[in-house]
Amino acid sequence: TACETSLARASAAKRILVFVIIIPETDWAGHTALLESRFKRADRSAPSGQHFYTVGNQHTNSQQCYPASRNTTIIVLASQLVTGAARLAGRVKEVFRERPPP
Repeated sequence: TACETSLARASAAKRILVFVIIIPETDWAGHTALLESRFKRADRSAPSGQHFYTVGNQHTNSQQCYPASRNTTIIVLASQLVTGAARLAGRVKEVFRERPPP
């Protein structure tokens, strides 16, 4: 993937590049590939019904925010080991538990 290629280039150049990826848990092969990435530094799962998401049509949807109907995975990928990757993933998970204001 482009993400893996970018991380590999950054790693070879001894530069730090970090991606925080938030995706629904599915049986999509890309989900599995991200979890198996050699650049994965942390991951967390946010259970369905215990966190919220905002749909992409905020400009036309007055509801905007819904309880998630499936688990969501938070993955931190980094070109090098970074201090705080697990804490970052955990904090992102906590933010998703808070319902955004209307």
